[in-house]
Parts: sequence; structure tokens; C-alpha cells
Amino acid sequence: MFQHPVLIWIRLVQLYSLVLLVRAILSWIPEARSSKFYWYVHKITEPVLAPVRNIIPNIGIDISPVVIILLLNLITRVILRVFLF
Repeated sequence: MFQHPVLIWIRLVQLYSLVLLVRAILSWIPEARSSKFYWYVHKITEPVLAPVRNIIPNIGIDISPVVIILLLNLITRVILRVFLF
């Protein structure tokens, strides 16, 4: 069955947000860096996080995952308003 592209977008944003959350949690566990799972998550998220880190000044804690999640949610809200309402 064909799903509306907006619903597909929402699911992808939810999945990527979850991966970003996992990355943030794993960054607090030093032993996690030696696992393949960590590097797989790193490889998926780093291309998006790196440019944000270059824009946001270093404040001692990496807030780039939060910024990306907020941006994705904002884009999703705009898409929902345009296409569904």
C-alpha cells in the first residue's frame, strides 16, 4: 500500500532522531567507542552533526544533536502545515 510521502518523512525523522539520541547517550560511555555499533551510529550521524558544530560555538557540551532534532521537528511541522492542512 502506498503511504503519503509526508508520513514517510515523519517516520524517517523519528528514526534519525532516535539514532541521534543513541549517539548522544553513547558519547557519555567511554567504553562504547570501541564497539562497531558506536562507529556505525557515528558514521550515520557525523555528516549532519559536523557542520552544526562548526556554526555553534563550543560551550563545553555538544548540543548539536539537540539542534538537529529541533530543526528536523521544525521542518516536519512546516511540511505538515503545507501538505495536510
